[in-house]
Amino acid sequence: MVLDTTGYRPVCLLNTVYKCLSAVITDRLDRLDERHGLLDPSQEEFGRLCSTQRQVQSLHWALQEAAERQETVYCCYIDFANAFNSIDNLAQWRWLRELGIQDVDLLESLYSEAYYLVDLPYEWSVSIALSRGQKQGEKSSPLLFNLIFNALILALKATGVGHRTVTRLRAPSRGFADDLALITQTAAGMNRLLQVVAGFCGWSGMRVKREKSMISAVDYKSGKPLPTKRIVFEGAPLSHLAATGPFPYLGIRASLISKGCRGLARLP
Repeated sequence: MVLDTTGYRPVCLLNTVYKCLSAVITDRLDRLDERHGLLDPSQEEFGRLCSTQRQVQSLHWALQEAAERQETVYCCYIDFANAFNSIDNLAQWRWLRELGIQDVDLLESLYSEAYYLVDLPYEWSVSIALSRGQKQGEKSSPLLFNLIFNALILALKATGVGHRTVTRLRAPSRGFADDLALITQTAAGMNRLLQVVAGFCGWSGMRVKREKSMISAVDYKSGKPLPTKRIVFEGAPLSHLAATGPFPYLGIRASLISKGCRGLARLP
């Protein structure tokens, strides 16, 4: 068990001067985000007035609207493996430069000589260069993660597929940090969204955790579930979840159909 490092997470130890500098950088990034709307509204984590309840309600409304219009719905829950620690730093800096962030050179220099040690039962490990992920415990890390994950949110929206809201806009995804829910009306649309996710993973270094990612589908007109075998991620289908099967989404158990009603089910 000790030699199994899959559950290890590095925690950053910072001196006081560095914490002050990190707070200044974070404040500057927050102001840029608010002024220019760098983060898409469909991302609910780490932002002011954001919460899991709002995102759960958004998913509920999407399914409710589809049920009222008697449409077909494909819903895919994506889970990423160790997302916070897997982002490639070179991809991070490139994306921030594309956004026009002025502090990229400073951020890059702060990460250039970063390293971590593993506290093993017998002794400390050698220094391991930090080439991926954000520094856990640093104030700017959540926002830095959100900024690069927002690239995926924007790419999904650019496909033009996804759930059609009452305002006629297409809303293909709902994110809360690295928890991602994809919603489309067709199997072809879901395949297109999963292609975008695969492309983002190849570029950013993130990996989808297949055993915790599932897909479910239903035809609300007939009230019957739909097959999902033809929907694939990187050449292989994701685990199928029955339309009445609950999925733990942001603290609740969600299903496309519940007994006696249609839409999002909330179970204890």
